[in-house]
Amino acid sequence: MSTVARGRRSSTSKPPRKIAHDEKDGRPTGNVSEKRRLADDHKPSAHVADKKRPTEEAKRGQIGGGRPKPGARAPPPEPLPIGTLVNVGSVGSGAVKFVGTTTFGKGEWVGVALDEAKGKHNGTVGGETYFQCAPGHGLFVRRSQLEPHSSSKYKPG
Repeated sequence: MSTVARGRRSSTSKPPRKIAHDEKDGRPTGNVSEKRRLADDHKPSAHVADKKRPTEEAKRGQIGGGRPKPGARAPPPEPLPIGTLVNVGSVGSGAVKFVGTTTFGKGEWVGVALDEAKGKHNGTVGGETYFQCAPGHGLFVRRSQLEPHSSSKYKPG
């Protein structure tokens, strides 16, 4: 078994640290980098200070350009009553017959019974009946694809 004399470094050991000494009595006070870190600890950086104390703009909700925070929930959409008359893009107009979740797709779907036979079904999709209408008049769309019918008070959100 070999021993390493004090003051010598082996190839695997770290270099010796520089030690700071107190100016008054010359006693060691600790690592130089630690002394600097401790001296700076009493002054928080601007970044840290901003996180600790919200600005007046942040308190009023004026930061972020009005965009919702990540993970924030969107406000609930305006209710879309059954029977509301809507236009479905270039497909045509019809009445809302269903609003909710389905087994064929994620999220909210709106079932519309079209005035003309430009749809895809009769309100039954994949063996599940969501609403009833004439064959070829039923269509499921996202709420964002709807526009208010000229006689409707509905305003999509």
